[in-house]
Amino acid sequence: MIFSMINKKITILILLPLFGACTKFMEETSADIVIPESISQYEELLYGGGYPAGSAGVSAVDSYNNLDIMTDLVGYNPVGGTSSPWNADNMTFRAFYRWEADMEQWNSSLLHGIWQKTYAAVMVCNTVINDLETAPIKTFENQEFRDHVQGQAFLLRAFHHFTLATLFAEPYRPDIDNEMGIPIKLEAGVVKGGIARNTVHQVFKQIRNDIDKGLSLIDKKTFDTPYTINYRAGLVLASRVALVMEDWQSVIKYGEEFTEIHPALAPLEGAYNDNNRFIQAKNVEVVFLYGASNPVTLLYNGQHPGFVVDDALFDLYKKDKKETEIDLRPTWFFTKNSTTGVPYPTKKQGTAGARGNAFRSAEVYLNLAEAYAKKEERAKSVQILNKLRKNRIQNAINLADANWKGETLMQLVKNERIRELCFEDQIRWMDLRRFQETVQHEWQLNGQHYRVVLTPEDKGYTLQIPKAELDRNPLLKMIQRPQRPVEVLNN
Repeated sequence: MIFSMINKKITILILLPLFGACTKFMEETSADIVIPESISQYEELLYGGGYPAGSAGVSAVDSYNNLDIMTDLVGYNPVGGTSSPWNADNMTFRAFYRWEADMEQWNSSLLHGIWQKTYAAVMVCNTVINDLETAPIKTFENQEFRDHVQGQAFLLRAFHHFTLATLFAEPYRPDIDNEMGIPIKLEAGVVKGGIARNTVHQVFKQIRNDIDKGLSLIDKKTFDTPYTINYRAGLVLASRVALVMEDWQSVIKYGEEFTEIHPALAPLEGAYNDNNRFIQAKNVEVVFLYGASNPVTLLYNGQHPGFVVDDALFDLYKKDKKETEIDLRPTWFFTKNSTTGVPYPTKKQGTAGARGNAFRSAEVYLNLAEAYAKKEERAKSVQILNKLRKNRIQNAINLADANWKGETLMQLVKNERIRELCFEDQIRWMDLRRFQETVQHEWQLNGQHYRVVLTPEDKGYTLQIPKAELDRNPLLKMIQRPQRPVEVLNN
């Protein structure tokens, strides 16, 4: 039982087939739960199944964190030993590291788990939204509390759809609407006969509608804890979505509102040393925490993991600064194995049992810096970057806006996003899709050196919908990912 003090029971719909009785969207499992009869009980339902923290086991957050292996943040460890990525323990991620056409050939459960569990969370949000929308007000004790809980559900549904779109939909392009989006699910019940993909623009329109509705309903004044989604977190999400849509004016609108009510950044120089972790509830810039601690578990596979933080990331921390300036983020974000020196991003991602993903103010500042750069307001962009640098770099010297303009300024913003937001919430994968950059992954096997390349506008930037779902739902179209050539390099 999820709730107490309730007598009625129903079979919860979120665990039944989502898109049709014959074309199953997920495994047919049911569980008896009680019908919520108060706002508090709907909020408990949301906490148990609608949040990405996954306390009820319905979140895919812990599954998709390892997908950073698809980005340029991760490389191959030539001394991986028994943890070589071509051995059984890491074979699951070979297809992701190499952007292979068939991403399920080594493991079919990873993508399927992400798809199923994220849509299950969407269904919980739908239940809360629709029930609170239609239930008589007299059955609830407080209209403002009802609005607040419903607002949480709208923001969470937007976040889940956005997560799915970042993985399974073609990248958003403002001037081109692609039919290969994801299915939008707004009802808690069964859709018979299956459901097709919506277009990418339709998906993002729904995401923005949900964000707008959530922000209009949720309590704007109270910020008690970062463990529940809140108005400030909604502004971060709105800023992120607007960034992907290249709606620079909206990025500025949401970003300026956020920084007005939550301007704090956590200084790395000085006293900030609580629990020796950066992403945590006591970090003044964090407004929403979720997911697992140390989420990129693939990088912690013993002293010699097959996959490691790429050296290029640490080289990037040495760029865009004077010799007297010391970027403190490598020290605060990463720990090195005491024996081998292999770096892990453990210091960034939370204490044991804590949550390792966050919405935080640094992302909003970087979104603002990009939006102002795109609108050719370089003085504002550089001013924002200087504020972040002051809290990240020892002996920081303000950048002069006259020295940064056009593509030079945009490259600085891109570099700063990598340095600051690495290994957080698929942001790097989101950025690679936005910028359509070329990424190379290399590895060694049996004395030979190999390389594969992900190119701009490559279909490899979109993950395939799990085969089990394609088989069950004939209306879903499949992305045709390319067979990627493997280049043999001279040693």
